[in-house]
Amino acid sequence: MLLVDVLIALAVSAVVMVALMFLFRLHGPASRMSLVAFAVFLATWVGGLWLTPFGPTIRGAYWAPFLAVGLVFALIWVAISPWPGRRGLRRPVPTGSGTEQAAPEEATISGFFWLLIVVLGALIVVGYLNG
Repeated sequence: MLLVDVLIALAVSAVVMVALMFLFRLHGPASRMSLVAFAVFLATWVGGLWLTPFGPTIRGAYWAPFLAVGLVFALIWVAISPWPGRRGLRRPVPTGSGTEQAAPEEATISGFFWLLIVVLGALIVVGYLNG
């Protein structure tokens, strides 16, 4: 069951990420998009484990909960992520030695992101331990 769950979550998260990249024109550094894809994958996997199974099955695993959670998580991610064309306050470009620190907001968001990854991983482990 573990392998089927991983494959379904991987397929759903890949389809969702491709759709996000084309529909919402998401782009950016490859490392950032791979981290977003990893978060979508983990959230999809958690949703498939923890939601009440519904819909058709693939090799005994219900794929509809994976799809529902993957779509919802990805749409929430799009809603909270900054859009590249948004107008707003512009920060002055610092002229320095190149050893600038990350902005406090960026460090906080990074901390919340890694906390989310740890929580999703823990939910996956607990989901399989509860069986």
